[in-house]
Amino acid sequence: MELALAFRSDPRFRKIREDLLALIGEYQGKLAFPGNKEDGSYEKLLHEYGQYRGAGLYYPYLSSGLGRGALVELADGSVKIDFICGIGVHFMGHGHPALLEAALDAALEGTIMQGNLQQSTVALDVARLLLQKAAPMERVFFSTSGAMANENALKIALHNRFPARRILAFERGFAGRTLALSSVTDKAAYREGLPEALCVDYLPFYDPALGEASTVQTLQKLDEYIRRYPGGHALLILEVIQGEAGFSSGSPAFFTSILARAREAGILILIDEIQTFGRTTELFAAQNAGIMDYADIITVGKLTQICATLYRKELQPRPGLLSQTFTGATAAFYGARSVLSELLSGNYYGPQGRISGLARRVRERLSQMASLSEVRIFGSMVSFVVGRGEPEKIRSLVQDLYARGLICFTAGSEPLRIRFLLPAGCLQDEELDLGLAILEETVQDR
Repeated sequence: MELALAFRSDPRFRKIREDLLALIGEYQGKLAFPGNKEDGSYEKLLHEYGQYRGAGLYYPYLSSGLGRGALVELADGSVKIDFICGIGVHFMGHGHPALLEAALDAALEGTIMQGNLQQSTVALDVARLLLQKAAPMERVFFSTSGAMANENALKIALHNRFPARRILAFERGFAGRTLALSSVTDKAAYREGLPEALCVDYLPFYDPALGEASTVQTLQKLDEYIRRYPGGHALLILEVIQGEAGFSSGSPAFFTSILARAREAGILILIDEIQTFGRTTELFAAQNAGIMDYADIITVGKLTQICATLYRKELQPRPGLLSQTFTGATAAFYGARSVLSELLSGNYYGPQGRISGLARRVRERLSQMASLSEVRIFGSMVSFVVGRGEPEKIRSLVQDLYARGLICFTAGSEPLRIRFLLPAGCLQDEELDLGLAILEETVQDR
């Protein structure tokens, strides 16, 4: 440790580091929308990559590696405004100074990957931030994806509640695309041709049109499953805000009633915060819903850069049940430390926090667009319907938005919704206004 500290405090290293960051900043300052698109080999690159993948990319997107905030340059010289951020990964946007510094520091570590046998002190730092500052849990296991974080959560719960083998999940929920999680995710297309890996019983999610009757309906279904399979359920998995369903959520009374009944039956509670963590007006969406005390396991990912399964110490599994050759890239751990430090100290949360302010600005702007309906805003998570939300028209619309410079995505089904996962850690008012202006102009033109 003494040598490493000496190296990092060496004036020569510090000078090189400062010069590199200054140079990057200089070139970032030259980025401007819409950039200077060049003719050349870009289409060939896209075609070649599509051949390797076996299918074309959803968007013709190959970045140059240079970005600033919500702006990202592509390899053809064009510049886009990014309102989906890798489906929520780039909360700090592109080229954030803190993450550039983290990546430089990580590049000087002795290994590229952090592993099950060998991890550096940065992994300990991230564990401390999650368990001592963020979540009311005592244990953490890191992983390379949100799907693996959920896989590990399933293993912990099934191991602890053996011989219970059934899982409770909600209709329209999404948990991942692994073999096991394709059984949990309520979308038939994601498990077509795959064997059934888990026994899953689905509960109706909250329907705001039914109000209190929706809670009664779900409780009745839960009781039916408990009677049918006494002692058979190990786990209930819950998204407070169903991301892939188009940002659907429930009332605090709904969640509290369902989770209290499940706990009475001895069923463990997994709150999946892979997409929601850090994005709502509280650090956890479960805090907004008032249900953190019900959680036995929480999974986080996406904006955290490194994914994690957080759980109560009473659920600690036997040695060997959880293990990965590597738990993530060194740069991902350094990035996670930077992002978590920023979230915990950057005045993001609460009624006067930065995310509440962003949500108010977005709501005000979208309310002025007559063609939009069913607008849902949960902090930096935004979705809405254009027209009647016909899937073919909406897919065409998001491609048109992309061509005009705004990157977004879809969610839900009938109607298909447009979805934003805004980079709240960097988004400037002028970038927000420009992106929403493109949205308004494009919708009007159609």
